[in-house]
Amino acid sequence: MSASFVVWVLARPGDPGLHLLEPPPEGVRFVVGWEEAAFDGAPAPDALLDCWAGPTRIVAALRKAPGLRWIHARSAGLDRVLVPEVAAHPAVLTNGRGAFSPALAEFALAALLFFAKDLRRLVSQQAAGTWEAFDMERLEGRSVGIVGYGDIGRAVASRLRPLGVKVLALRRRPELSRGMRS
Repeated sequence: MSASFVVWVLARPGDPGLHLLEPPPEGVRFVVGWEEAAFDGAPAPDALLDCWAGPTRIVAALRKAPGLRWIHARSAGLDRVLVPEVAAHPAVLTNGRGAFSPALAEFALAALLFFAKDLRRLVSQQAAGTWEAFDMERLEGRSVGIVGYGDIGRAVASRLRPLGVKVLALRRRPELSRGMRS
């Protein structure tokens, strides 16, 4: 059966997320490339998946795909994607908002614990085969400020509150801030 929906995927060779496209859904064909020439002779796309290609590559792909109906940025932010040519294009533009929030919240929590528990000292002592007692900070009872209370900020807060951390958050649009203090 031939593919009825073609997606051009702008991704670096070896992009760790490409395995998620295998196997493609029935009726879908992915054409993966990083350089513009990768799409020469490829069937015209219905959609374009941007895996951090940047505006130059996206605009080049748009020029080769006049019938494009959908542009999706894998990232949550659109600052690297939303250039005038993309804004003027009739295709629907979507992004990965929310997809990375849990992982990034865990990363933020790991960073807080790294410093509170002085993990660098522990690793150094382990490498040296020594142990020197020291006091570790606790997160419980501390306050953490979150600048940006969107999906990621709320995911961070939801992981901090059970640890007894007071969360103070700042967002661009304060009228949407109800219930964000703890």
